[in-house]
Amino acid sequence: MNPAQLSFKDVHITNTDMDLPGILVVLRQNRWRIAACTAAFALLGAVYAMVAPPVYESDIMIQVDTRADPTSDRSMLDAVSSINDNKSTTAAESQILSSRAIVTRAVDKQALFIDAKPRRFPVIGSLVARYLESDMTPGIFGVGGFAWGRESLSIDKFDVPAKLEGKQFRLTLEPNHRFTLSGPALDAPVIGEIGKLQSFSTTRGPIQLLVTGASGQPGVTFDLYRNSRLKTIERIQSQLSIQEKVKDSGILVAKLRGKDPVIVSDTLKEIARQFILQNMERKSLEASNSLDFLKRQLPVLKTQLEHSQQADTELHRRAGVVDLPEEAKQAIAQMSAAKAQLLALQQQRRDLATRFAPSYLSVVSVDRQIKGLEEQISLYAQQMARFPDLQQEVARSEMQVKVDSALYTALLNNAQQLELVKAGKVGTVRLIDTPAVPEDPVFPKKSIVVVLFSLFGLLSGLAYAFVRSTVLCGVKTPSEIERALGINVYATIPYSRRQRVMLKSERKEGNATLLAEVSKADPAVEGLRALRMTLNHGKDGISNKIVLVTGATPGVGKSFVSANFARVVASSGKRVLLIDADLRNGHLRKYFNAGHKPGLVDFLEGRAGLSAVIQHDAASNLDFVATGLQPAEPGELLLSPRLNQMLDDCAQEYDLVIVDAPPILTVSDAAVLAQNAGTVFVVAMSEVTKLAELEECAKRMDRSGVRITGVILNGAKLPLGEYGYAGLHGIA
Repeated sequence: MNPAQLSFKDVHITNTDMDLPGILVVLRQNRWRIAACTAAFALLGAVYAMVAPPVYESDIMIQVDTRADPTSDRSMLDAVSSINDNKSTTAAESQILSSRAIVTRAVDKQALFIDAKPRRFPVIGSLVARYLESDMTPGIFGVGGFAWGRESLSIDKFDVPAKLEGKQFRLTLEPNHRFTLSGPALDAPVIGEIGKLQSFSTTRGPIQLLVTGASGQPGVTFDLYRNSRLKTIERIQSQLSIQEKVKDSGILVAKLRGKDPVIVSDTLKEIARQFILQNMERKSLEASNSLDFLKRQLPVLKTQLEHSQQADTELHRRAGVVDLPEEAKQAIAQMSAAKAQLLALQQQRRDLATRFAPSYLSVVSVDRQIKGLEEQISLYAQQMARFPDLQQEVARSEMQVKVDSALYTALLNNAQQLELVKAGKVGTVRLIDTPAVPEDPVFPKKSIVVVLFSLFGLLSGLAYAFVRSTVLCGVKTPSEIERALGINVYATIPYSRRQRVMLKSERKEGNATLLAEVSKADPAVEGLRALRMTLNHGKDGISNKIVLVTGATPGVGKSFVSANFARVVASSGKRVLLIDADLRNGHLRKYFNAGHKPGLVDFLEGRAGLSAVIQHDAASNLDFVATGLQPAEPGELLLSPRLNQMLDDCAQEYDLVIVDAPPILTVSDAAVLAQNAGTVFVVAMSEVTKLAELEECAKRMDRSGVRITGVILNGAKLPLGEYGYAGLHGIA
């Protein structure tokens, strides 16, 4: 047995890694597919950028005052009212700005749950409207009611039953400021008048509609929706984005996106107005509560001041003039200030206790300050205890008057400040930048969209190329076959553009010619010459002169290889016999003008002798046996003893006998014919034949007791010099 003939019983397909040259080959072979995919996606991106509805964005800038209220008295009694110490945090105000309470006010104010838009022709209608300044005749040739220009509709009220929310109504403008309305629950279109509140009865409840204005020619149609109020609020909230411009700056930037630039600007403006309004309302309410508390405390403090003044006057009348030392005067001043602060904090503590729990941060802070002041007052009291009793009594009396007077004055001043806050003139937020009507959309950015689509197309093309190369595509290189199957590749036949042209001419004109005759310098012919040389080097181990050429499946070029290889060998001066043994689909006769002459079938059935079926001098040194008439049972016919005798006689007469056999995976004829062949070649079409198909071929031949000599890789689309035309692969 030829050492190059291998058994496939233990051979399994293994995956191979693609190296850099392989990657470059894949890219080169698929460059037009990749380019076409990229161009197609770029065109798709350009179309999308043109027809996609534009999205506009408007923004506002709001300042949040994170300092204490600027109207408060920052004296020692500045803690009288909790409203004066409340600080606005940027995070809290941003949450309030996007809250449902604020957005609801804006939605209700502008009736954003009412959606009235012109009915556009699909895809191109909106595109035309973007560039058309004036109105056109509605519809197409006056039919359909499609709007083409800047038609608009103003609606102040559109109330429908809950079950009809989100349903589409059609409103068509009519002459004389009238319109017709059609839609679900309306048995027939109803007529209404612009500028008047209309009420229509339906099977699901009444519909109220107030159209205040319309722009468009009679016949134009609008799609009208009454959306859910809650869903509209949630949609606006999702489209509203808020962030702090710079961390800890107290500056908020709010952005809103939408398809209508005017509605976007007006909605954001209304949201800002409602936000500032609620801030002043909240401050006014807090100020009102604190003011009520102060008004209850002021009479008590006034009475307390009057009593302390009377007591001090009575003491001086009774004790006369008492000269206090400087140390006592300082102690009185310090103790008076501490007590005034203590009383103010105690007042604030009582106010906070009405609204917050003891664990609240503000309450805990006030408690801590009260404790510290009580400790200071205790120290001042110890200093006063060193003075004589009369001086102590006078000092206490004067100190009480100062404390009560300072506290009363501070509370009176804070009450006046709270009156201003209550009047709504003071807030902790203010609008810096008002929203402008955006002119350019933020989406789609045409250039970016086209680039992204092109990039996606490029990646898709690359992915397809490599998937096709590694998964969908068949074998491409000899090394793939040899590494995966362990079988020699005897020759690599390059792809021939000339052969492709000849096949087109053959289908069109019917004339068939061998490539080896008309283009002897073609790379494919050179590959066949290399196969001839390879076969000559290994002929010592071959049992006979019969070479069987087959393939895994139809269409791999086995007949091309058989006929042209026979012509190449014959051109070297050797006598060659080419037998077309594909009894089912043989067509080599067209290359040698055999017509309907007797052939192999006629010989096997005994209707003709061997000399009668051999067409001598089909070409120089080349004889040919056609298939003959198509038999009823080709497989049974090939089992005839006459076949063995014919092949043995031909092998004695010719230098080489080439048998063109049917595909292995299609029928079993090739395995029968291979019993008489000393050399068996399987033709694999580059990028078509799968490794699994070659493996199955080897298994079937092995079960028939036949060993495949080697593989011929046909139609290889590889750069010249990368693998060459053929190689002496493992020839012993």
